[in-house]
Amino acid sequence: VWGHTRTAERCLEYFRRFQGENGLFSSQGGQLDGYGQALYSLGDHYLLTGDLDWAKKVYPHFPPAVEWLKKTRPADQYHLMPPTNAHDNEGIEGRYTGHNFWALLGLRTAVRLAQATGQEADARSFRAEYDDYLAALRKRIGDVCGKDGYLPPGLDVKGGNDWGNLLGVFPAEVMDPFDPRITTTLERMHR
Repeated sequence: VWGHTRTAERCLEYFRRFQGENGLFSSQGGQLDGYGQALYSLGDHYLLTGDLDWAKKVYPHFPPAVEWLKKTRPADQYHLMPPTNAHDNEGIEGRYTGHNFWALLGLRTAVRLAQATGQEADARSFRAEYDDYLAALRKRIGDVCGKDGYLPPGLDVKGGNDWGNLLGVFPAEVMDPFDPRITTTLERMHR
């Protein structure tokens, strides 16, 4: 963003070390937000710079990551990111709202990178996964919050600290800024 492209690339090189053989990006056990954060960061660098060589260099990390998600979501009761006991900022054990927002953002970035690198079949496959995942998350949010209720930190547990549940509008762009659930959540935060 500030024009320090080479510095950013050196930092992003470090991200790639956290991808396991199964395709999951994770800096430590249970930290499932790293999955979407890594995909988003690696791909966003291309989107900001237009450096197609960078896109081609990092693209091989994307198909295995999306495959991990495609194998993981069907095993989950709600077809979302699995529950975790990460005790991250939310302080819950369960399905983190924010982990799902990050994963969708990473998946949307994967679509864009596949398109940029000419991987049209991957782009269609990734987009289908994104659409299915988005529908599953929206359904779960509807079940948890109704049409105008508070959007909690966890999608299957009570309590916790507001953190990743505040990412639905930006950067994830999963929810409309004027969605009543966003309004209710922000009002609760302000109180």
